[in-house]
Amino acid sequence: MEFPCVSPQRQELAKALEQRIGSSSALAHSALADACQAVAEFDEIGGWCAPGIRSFAHWLAINAGFNLHNGSELLRVGQALRVLPRIAEAFSEGRLSFDKVRQITTVAAPATEDVFLEIALGASGSQLARICSSLRRIANADAPDHDQRQMAERGLWTYLDEDGMMRLVAKLLPEDAAVVMAAIESINGSKPVQPDSDVPDPAEEPWAARRADALVSMAEHVLARGATALVGENTIRQVVVHADINLLTGESPDGRCFIEGGAPLSVEAARRIGCDAEIISVTDSKQPARSGAESRWTSTTRHSSLRSTSDQPRPAPAQTNSRRSPVPPSAPATSRVPSDRGRAAFVQVNRDANRT
Repeated sequence: MEFPCVSPQRQELAKALEQRIGSSSALAHSALADACQAVAEFDEIGGWCAPGIRSFAHWLAINAGFNLHNGSELLRVGQALRVLPRIAEAFSEGRLSFDKVRQITTVAAPATEDVFLEIALGASGSQLARICSSLRRIANADAPDHDQRQMAERGLWTYLDEDGMMRLVAKLLPEDAAVVMAAIESINGSKPVQPDSDVPDPAEEPWAARRADALVSMAEHVLARGATALVGENTIRQVVVHADINLLTGESPDGRCFIEGGAPLSVEAARRIGCDAEIISVTDSKQPARSGAESRWTSTTRHSSLRSTSDQPRPAPAQTNSRRSPVPPSAPATSRVPSDRGRAAFVQVNRDANRT
């Protein structure tokens, strides 16, 4: 049977409904493609400008029923499709959905249009969203104003849901997010605890619920001891950063730079962290990595114990006979108000095995 969950008597009905869904979806995609084109042209001639209208998205909300976000996306996609004719054609023919087009127009360019069109036609909506999200993250990390933009966009917001629960939304710098998650995981442990059979946890997602419980426990601990005592302590914070040595020294513009298990970092951010960090040279092929006057055998799976250092900014470590690898400073570090908390950082510097 073509539809295993449908009774034999309803196989033909299921097939007809499938075809109807497909044809109706293609018509809807085509209609949205026409709307995107009209929206871009209407914006170009300024047809939406009128007293009391704050933006084109505001005009669309009043006259077309779109919310502000979707209205802004219609305009952005319509403008992007002007230089992506093949994607625009596939959208008009109903072969691409608006959800797919809004993703690939954030990363596609005229030179890469054919590649992204092929990917979009073969991938599901969720697969394409993950691919484009990764590409945007990499592109943003290489932007000149990446660090300044991250500092400007950081924050914590609270929303009251309709069911009365409070939703917390935090946007943190990658290195700060790694510290927060490390604190939560230190309470939860590496694996979720098996639920007690006598008192089962009613949480729909037990692992997420345990993280929420850990966050509450951290807050209760702060309130019990007082915020002043917390800020005054020299607590150890551990952030593991992987970076290619050629990228840090400026010998090559290409290379890997990312927080372990997290987001990619810009070169400037890695250098800033490196000025406050214990820097350990690592070679992937288990060749001796030279650091100062000493050589040591190490592998990417070996981590050293970390020493706590201060959050106060200071120059990058100079060449010594210790096991620290010097990382020359480059552009000025992002201005940031230092805290009184201590930090233990581990910057894993990947070296080319063919170099000595």
